[in-house]
Amino acid sequence: GHVVRLLGRLPVGELCRAHIEQYIAQRAAEGVGAETRRKELILFRAAVRCARELGVDAREPEGILFPRLKSTYVPRDRWLTFEAYQLVFSHLPAHRQLQLLVACFTGARRSELLRMRWEHIDWQRSEIVVHQTKPARSFRRLPLPAELKEVLEQLRQPGGKLLASFNNFYRELDRAASKAGVPHFSLNDCRRTFASWMLQGGVPLYDVSKLLGHRSIAMVQKVYGHLSDDSLHRAVEKLPRSKP
Repeated sequence: GHVVRLLGRLPVGELCRAHIEQYIAQRAAEGVGAETRRKELILFRAAVRCARELGVDAREPEGILFPRLKSTYVPRDRWLTFEAYQLVFSHLPAHRQLQLLVACFTGARRSELLRMRWEHIDWQRSEIVVHQTKPARSFRRLPLPAELKEVLEQLRQPGGKLLASFNNFYRELDRAASKAGVPHFSLNDCRRTFASWMLQGGVPLYDVSKLLGHRSIAMVQKVYGHLSDDSLHRAVEKLPRSKP
């Protein structure tokens, strides 16, 4: 939509690098961030490639038409220590405690938390089926940590939504964090907390990426690589050594 708005219905065969530079400049002037512009150009480039594959003559190859699309995204690394989690937890009402517990011990995205139902829990296998949005309409099976399973067994229901509405969740979370002396954090930070705890426990990056629902370890490595490196150092320290 932005391409048509700024460049009009330009034939692919007439498209040149100047048009792309014009598009980038106009989007930047509109206050669009660098990462958003990069994602738009990725889609734009894919459309040109698709047109070429369908037999449409393009004036220039994509490598010349489009500048190098280097990501400038810097992921947040905010996460909670277990002690900070416990402090915040102690200041929340019961239904909010369950939401924080599930978020930190499953690493699920907000949309996935909202979809969770009691019917999705396999009590015999100690697993919960997490319905994903990335990729769309897929799911993953997540083993239930002992800390979470014990609480869920006490609250066990035959069916229905697992978690209450998240309306006003952040307001109550901020209030509890303030009382606990913990800086503001979000549900995404709960997801990072889950990954951080796992990596600090020595769980391999590949396993953590699968538990988070990523298709590769790239994002996990980008966000949590330093934590994984720490576990590697601890692992190497276990190698045998000659006595002095």
